[in-house]
Amino acid sequence: DAFLPLKLYRHVMHPTLHSLAFVGMYRGPYFGVTEMQARLAAGVFSEQIKMPAEPAIVADLERTSEIRNLNPRPQFPFPDYIGLMDAMAEQLGATPAPTLTQAGRRVIPQQYRGREEAEKADTLLQEELEDMEQGSLIAATIVRGLHG
Repeated sequence: DAFLPLKLYRHVMHPTLHSLAFVGMYRGPYFGVTEMQARLAAGVFSEQIKMPAEPAIVADLERTSEIRNLNPRPQFPFPDYIGLMDAMAEQLGATPAPTLTQAGRRVIPQQYRGREEAEKADTLLQEELEDMEQGSLIAATIVRGLHG
């Protein structure tokens, strides 16, 4: 199936061969998910993270099967970016600080790299947004925002 060529745990780990991973098998414009996939694969390979019990893996694969069978098929099969990021972050022990995930706040990949880096990124982003609202540094703000 070209839409979802492989059924993988968290869209990255092979369900039975835990030494095989496919980072980037995520259809969407979000680089944060790809980073989390790489961290999950590295954690499993280094044995710092354990794969969950078989029932959890099977449930995840069943969700992928459901997405495969949708008609019509959505452009982005995994629309819950924040939910996916939070689920992987929990498994990695990298959940963001509660103040960074309040309703109405923006979500950026840096929030999932540890609290100190997340708070620093949030402060820098807030400063850039304030500069943008004042009309200064618009081009620089856009370039920095696009590069993460």
